[in-house]
Amino acid sequence: MSNEAYLDQAEQNIVSLINQKRLRAAHDKCLEWLAKFPGEKRFLKLKSTIEDAVEDQNQEFVDNSIIKAKKHLSEQKYLQALEVLKPLLKLTKKPRKIESLIIEAQEKYKAETDRLQKEFIRRQRTNLDQLLKTDLNQLQSRLFSLEQQNAGSKIVKDLVFEYREKIIAKRIQEKSALINSKKYDDIYHFLEQLKKISLHSPQIENLTNKIKLRQHSRQLEQKKESIYENKQHLISLLHHKKYDKAIKVADEILAQSPGDKAVIDAKTMASKAFYKQTQEITIQHIKKDLPGLETQYKQEKEQFIKL
Repeated sequence: MSNEAYLDQAEQNIVSLINQKRLRAAHDKCLEWLAKFPGEKRFLKLKSTIEDAVEDQNQEFVDNSIIKAKKHLSEQKYLQALEVLKPLLKLTKKPRKIESLIIEAQEKYKAETDRLQKEFIRRQRTNLDQLLKTDLNQLQSRLFSLEQQNAGSKIVKDLVFEYREKIIAKRIQEKSALINSKKYDDIYHFLEQLKKISLHSPQIENLTNKIKLRQHSRQLEQKKESIYENKQHLISLLHHKKYDKAIKVADEILAQSPGDKAVIDAKTMASKAFYKQTQEITIQHIKKDLPGLETQYKQEKEQFIKL
């Protein structure tokens, strides 16, 4: 078979594929023959014909798909419309109309989603408000379920946080007497229980800080009272020349207020006075015991050690 006959047969085979609407296979064959015979006009023409046919076929598909997408839009099936429209961008050289429909579908889908979310939240609020009035434990259970069923939803997360804060506010109100008392161990235990409702609650954090500040202020007040009372006691002890006890009281004050110069001076004075007082007492005891010692020496002279 001559080359011409050989090429004629190849051309007929490609035409047959085109007639069978097997355009991809026909196009592949054209490329195959063009690789063997570059620039062969018959195959270049067939290739162009196939590409035009594919473009027409694609455009027909695009047109039908647009009709289908518009039907979805009219039925408010926005996701289905987007699923139809997005692949069309790869099939057309004029995407503006498709892009416009995609934007429309996206905007309507967002608007519908927002509407449904608002309605969902409205219904939930109605239910949650009722439970807030009647059953806080049931409300906590409902919030937990909402959170689990809508994981990843910020709007639900915010709603749950809001109502947990409302539960905490109610619990705090119920324990107002305890909160305003000086039973700090019980108060801190109550705050730890509240954290089981919401670990990062601003209310709990603020209340904890207020309680700590109040407790610290009370401790400072008690410390000042204790120091004042001890100073008055110190003055009294010095006045009555009870210097040993005065030294102990001064040490107690300095343990609480190390830099108190007045107390340091009072302790120094008491220490000197106590030393002098001890010396005087010792001398008096010696003078008092001396006659007895002399008599004992005379009677038991041999038992005394001589230097």
